[in-house]
Amino acid sequence: MENKNLELMNIKDITDYIIETFHVPLRKDLLDVTFLLNKLEIKYDDEDQSILFLIEFFSKFKLELFKHVNLEEEIMFPEAVICEELLNSKLKLSQKRIDIIEDLVSDKMINDHTEFNLFLKAILDELKISHLNGKNNVEFEKIKVLFNKIYDDMQLHTEVENNYLYNKWIQLRKELIEKFELKDIKK
Repeated sequence: MENKNLELMNIKDITDYIIETFHVPLRKDLLDVTFLLNKLEIKYDDEDQSILFLIEFFSKFKLELFKHVNLEEEIMFPEAVICEELLNSKLKLSQKRIDIIEDLVSDKMINDHTEFNLFLKAILDELKISHLNGKNNVEFEKIKVLFNKIYDDMQLHTEVENNYLYNKWIQLRKELIEKFELKDIKK
């Protein structure tokens, strides 16, 4: 990851980078894991309750992660780009955008990323203790590889969003407050 380049990027470029580098591959990897877990469930359903637990735990994780990614891609990222563009325009800042800016700089995003990483760590720990570990089960081995990749990618993803994009949002908020002569809008 080229930290220097991220520091110089505007919000649109960082969000595009996040989507292409992290979100698109993450969606594919999660779908691949879903397919492999379904194969394992069919093969071991009667024998292994830990597979059912893993599938249930993974399903909850995937659902929450997809909600988060969709929120970022459909609302947070586009609104941040619009707000960044407002700095160079004569348009007014709407209350809706002020509220979105407050959401951007809240701790929710950072907390979500921490929670997702903890979920992933728990899944990796569960994979380590599964009775299928070390039994040369092709699907299980692919799942382990994919989860390790997802975990590593999420660490970088979290670093980019929490350390670069979040800081850009804080700076954007500050500049908008100054430009539009708003009171400090932080709740």
